[in-house]
Amino acid sequence: MKLVLLTGATGLLGRYLLRDLFAAGHAVAVIARGSRKDPAADRIETVMSRWEKLENRALPRPIILEGDLTQPGLGLSVEDRDLLRRHCRRVIHSAASLYFRAEENGEPQRTNLEGTRNVLELCEEVGVEQLHHLSTAYIAGTRTGRVYERELNVGQSFCNVYEESKCAAEGLVRRSS
Repeated sequence: MKLVLLTGATGLLGRYLLRDLFAAGHAVAVIARGSRKDPAADRIETVMSRWEKLENRALPRPIILEGDLTQPGLGLSVEDRDLLRRHCRRVIHSAASLYFRAEENGEPQRTNLEGTRNVLELCEEVGVEQLHHLSTAYIAGTRTGRVYERELNVGQSFCNVYEESKCAAEGLVRRSS
């Protein structure tokens, strides 16, 4: 079994990626955290049930790994990391914190920067061959005019801490390649 590991499956982009990965015939594992109200499995089931209702068909379910991107090893158990070591060669990292102001709990830096660092470390640990990192055009900050994808940090200023954290995270990913 070859798994694609997806982060951010309960987010706006992640839920579409989850649906599309299944539509393309992939086996999928997701890292999800519980909320104050719902465990991770319930949050993923809500996403999957919504797609089934919209598409009027049954969909497979992902393997749910309860974890937290902000924790070392993504908060995954030894068994979960071993599962990834044996079966996962591709990660799609779409999780992000969309806070535009710095929060007392460290967001969005905690998720966008430290979470990405933790994803990169897990990829190295379990032998992932491909990491697909979803970024944002907002890493351009206050730049104007033509901005090329190959350009990252050229001394631009940022409108908010979200933009800054996503630029820093993309820098980590680029340096890890």
